[in-house]
Amino acid sequence: EVQLPQLYLEAIELVRMFSLSGIASVGDDLVSQMKDLIRQNLASRMELEELFAEIPASYSKLRRLFRASTGISPGAYRIRCRIEKACDLLAEGQFQVSEIAYRLGYPNPFVFSAQFKQITGQTPTYFGDL
Repeated sequence: EVQLPQLYLEAIELVRMFSLSGIASVGDDLVSQMKDLIRQNLASRMELEELFAEIPASYSKLRRLFRASTGISPGAYRIRCRIEKACDLLAEGQFQVSEIAYRLGYPNPFVFSAQFKQITGQTPTYFGDL
């Protein structure tokens, strides 16, 4: 009789832990799906809300999950992925800055160059010459 309340409390704690781990797993799966969609659509100018439309959750919930998991917003992640890809393309030396800008979904090379310099501290032209 004395052990029954303690066992009951332990059982409740176990159920709570399993529930939370299931939620975290679902959240991790959604964040992984969001990352994949962003990386697969770097050239797209589509709004992220539209890009994530097929994921069964509201955009605000997805943003919160993404930020909680990664520490940055989905928009910042897309910028980071675009700049990383731009660095790869610049290192290859096969494309002009303007072509890279359009390949990565920027409206023009000036917007791309400004964002590239803001993130890397260097202009794309300078980076490509290294």
